[in-house]
Amino acid sequence: MPGSTLDDIVAAFQKSILRNERRAASEMVRVYVEGWKRVRSQLDRLQGEYDRTIALGEKPSLGWIYQNSRLSDMQELIGKELTRFSNYAVDKVSEEQRRVIANSLEFSRDEMILQLGPQYDVPGALRVTSLPVQSVVAMVGVNQPGSPLRNLFEGIKAEGAQKASDALIEGMMLGYNPRKIAPMIRDALGIQLNRALTISRTETMRAQRLATEENYKANADIVKGWRWMAEVNGACPVCLAMHGTEHPLTEKMSSHPNCRCSAASVLMSWEEIGEQYGFDFSKVEQAGPSFEEIAKKYKMSPTQIARYHNRNMTGEAYFRTLSAEDQRKLLGPAKWLAWKEGKFAFEQLVKKTYSAVWGEGKGVASLKDLLGEQDANYYLRLAQNGLAKMNLNAEELIKFASLDLRPLTNREVGKITNLVAERGFNDNFLEKAGGRLTGLEWEGSTVKGSDMMGAGVVHYLRHVIAGNEWPAGTTLEEYYDSISQVVQDKQTKVFISRYSGELQVGFTREAGKYAGTKSSGLFFIEFRLSTGSLVTANQAKIFDDIINAVERSDLKWIKK
Repeated sequence: MPGSTLDDIVAAFQKSILRNERRAASEMVRVYVEGWKRVRSQLDRLQGEYDRTIALGEKPSLGWIYQNSRLSDMQELIGKELTRFSNYAVDKVSEEQRRVIANSLEFSRDEMILQLGPQYDVPGALRVTSLPVQSVVAMVGVNQPGSPLRNLFEGIKAEGAQKASDALIEGMMLGYNPRKIAPMIRDALGIQLNRALTISRTETMRAQRLATEENYKANADIVKGWRWMAEVNGACPVCLAMHGTEHPLTEKMSSHPNCRCSAASVLMSWEEIGEQYGFDFSKVEQAGPSFEEIAKKYKMSPTQIARYHNRNMTGEAYFRTLSAEDQRKLLGPAKWLAWKEGKFAFEQLVKKTYSAVWGEGKGVASLKDLLGEQDANYYLRLAQNGLAKMNLNAEELIKFASLDLRPLTNREVGKITNLVAERGFNDNFLEKAGGRLTGLEWEGSTVKGSDMMGAGVVHYLRHVIAGNEWPAGTTLEEYYDSISQVVQDKQTKVFISRYSGELQVGFTREAGKYAGTKSSGLFFIEFRLSTGSLVTANQAKIFDDIINAVERSDLKWIKK
């Protein structure tokens, strides 16, 4: 039954790799804990000697640790335990790399056949190739002298021994007893354990990606590139921005330590394959039932159908489906606001990195990387000062309110309402009168639909004169005054939203004494931050229609 897409199958394979990697990591932790127990026993013996020295009325100094081979014995034990752990880890990770290489070569071949159909895999003619496992093992350098893996664990051994020794000496200099020094040594060694687990995950995934990439290259007659595949639910900004992007076979998949992403092949069409062999395969992809017919036949669920249609969804497209709160959690409030305001493209979240340990990679671009120091500081200050309730001006408060990090105070809301009441419409902004106003008399002239008029005047004519939403006889000045009064009224509700991507402040209240014969009973006003002026003030719309407009998003109330 066609309940799974290619992406589902790739994701399932990736999860199986990570399950085995976690199992190997658990074994490494077990070996580490056994070693730490032996180190801790030695520290307990040192504590006994320390207590006996105190009982004799002596105060152990730094020199005490150097006496009777105490320091050298501890250093030797730590060195032995780190060597034991490193050797075990190298063997365990190497074993996992070999297994992953073999599985990845087999899976990448099956994945290509899955896309093309088994009819392509004909011996002696059209054939999907799989590289020998040993050739890829040699490329990765599994467990060879001087291999990246062995060098990394040699570094852990040397650094761990030094840091543990330093912790012991530092503790004695501070007058600590061995019992109090023990956590310092444990932390120093724990850092090396975390490094080892990072190496395990990273090197395992490196072997998987290399095997997959090499198999794709071996089938360059049908594979034209690869697509970045991330587990989008829980992915970091880098992996999410890369998800769904397509790359040529000449480009390696370089990422960051601990990355769980994988590659999926991008195959040539049947028509392109046919051209290589002199066949006309132009109709192959159209043959057979459509997806809609298959979905109906097998009664596929809406979830399965949606998953099929979302196969090629990019990370950015997925990100845009998240709530504003989840988006902010992923990017951080300052960076999210800058992105919402169009200061950088989503793909720019990824920057190239280089490490002497890991080689070429990718990392998350900082706000400074994206905007420069001055603009980055502006957005950071906006978020930080807003949280601290420090003095932000009204325009900054509107931006901060859009982050939804905390409720605004009454004083802060007052700053916003005062700004809007003061700004009102900007009649220097011209709008086309439009057909609704054609034929009206205004200031001694007959209005034509093509006339360009001040924004406030257009709305006055539209909603007061033509629309009868205000009482008969309401003047332009009275229209403006009613707007100011409603904006500053304590009974008026206020919300922040984005309309067609523009950050706006909305005000709504019962029309009351301002209602005309054609009033909906609701007073609605909206202020656009980017222009610093009103975009509408009317009584024509039903509020549910206003807030549920498809152009509106990220709505949050700041005063109800």
